[in-house]
Amino acid sequence: MELTVTGIIAFVTLILGQITKKLGWIDKKFIPYQNLVIGLISGVICYFVGLQENIAISIFTCLVASYSAGGIYDNLTAHKVNEEFYDNIGGEE
Repeated sequence: MELTVTGIIAFVTLILGQITKKLGWIDKKFIPYQNLVIGLISGVICYFVGLQENIAISIFTCLVASYSAGGIYDNLTAHKVNEEFYDNIGGEE
């Protein structure tokens, strides 16, 4: 099994997501800050396991990936909300 940056980010996201859901620490408006923490932790882990040789590049790569994942999720949910809105008013997009 190969250890990859994506796998580490997914693992850190899973752990932090479960912790915040169980304890109810984070409101939806603070999710970008949670993505920041995920990117930082993932970047440090990737550096120390040897996936990246430069810690700055490692942290930057993981920050971009974690914020991108959050943005994609937000766009998908926003599109779903728009569809529901237009379905309810009987209009077309």
